[in-house]
Amino acid sequence: LMAKRAGAVNVAVKATAIATTVLREKEDDVHIIAIPSFRENRNEISMYIEQEFKLEPLLAHTQDVNDFMVGSKTDPRITAGAIANAAREKKSSVIQAIGPEAVFNAVRAIAIAREYLVDHRDNADLFVRTEFVHVRLDGRNGDTTAVKLSVFLTNGSIHL
Repeated sequence: LMAKRAGAVNVAVKATAIATTVLREKEDDVHIIAIPSFRENRNEISMYIEQEFKLEPLLAHTQDVNDFMVGSKTDPRITAGAIANAAREKKSSVIQAIGPEAVFNAVRAIAIAREYLVDHRDNADLFVRTEFVHVRLDGRNGDTTAVKLSVFLTNGSIHL
C-alpha cells in the first residue's frame, strides 16, 4: 500500500486492520502484518503487507511491552526514539491512536524507528500488526474505537 498524508495513511491502516479481522474470521490464527517505510519524503508512506508466518524465523523474543498513546500533536520523532530504545532493550511496543492525524503520526513514528535501528546498526527491524480496539476516554460516557498498532521486533533487517 502506498499512501500520502494523514487521511490516506489512516485509510491504509484501517484497511489492514479490516483485512486482519476478516482473515481471522475465515481462518484460525492467520495474521497479516505491515512494514511501514517512507517513500520520497516523510509524508509519503509505503506499507508492505505480508503474512506474518513468513517473518516468524526472524521474530525476536521480547521481554516486555511498552504502551504508547499517540495523538494528533505527538511528535513522531520522539515516539520513534522511544520505540527504537524499547527495541534495543528487547521490548515490543503497542501504540494506540484515534483519528487520522494520530494514526499518521503513529505510522511515521514506526517508520522513523526502523530508520533509527538501521542507522545505528542494531541488527533489528520492526513490523506491525494492526487491529481495532475499544477504549474509554476520560470525560466521555461511551467507548471510542482506536487503532492499535502492535510493534514486533525481528533479529536482523527485513529485506523487502
